[in-house]
Amino acid sequence: MEDKVIIENKLFLTAGDGVKRDFLEEKGIYATKTTCNCFLLLKTKRISTHFIEKIDEKRFKAIKLQMIPIEFEKFLGQSPKTKRKKLHK
Repeated sequence: MEDKVIIENKLFLTAGDGVKRDFLEEKGIYATKTTCNCFLLLKTKRISTHFIEKIDEKRFKAIKLQMIPIEFEKFLGQSPKTKRKKLHK
């Protein structure tokens, strides 16, 4: 039997390994809705994910996996120490 977990989205926004931190009252609600909708879209395309079901506004059930810790900015090769490139003139 697979281990299952409940994932709860928090009300904090962070960046730069937690150097920047801000509070947004409804962030957990928006994050859960967006996340669940993305996983449901993947499911319609028969792409397997760890997602099982949405529980409520801030939580969903998933199969327990090992997380790969990555900051999105670092994934793009950007960090707080580097200047951002402008996409448009």
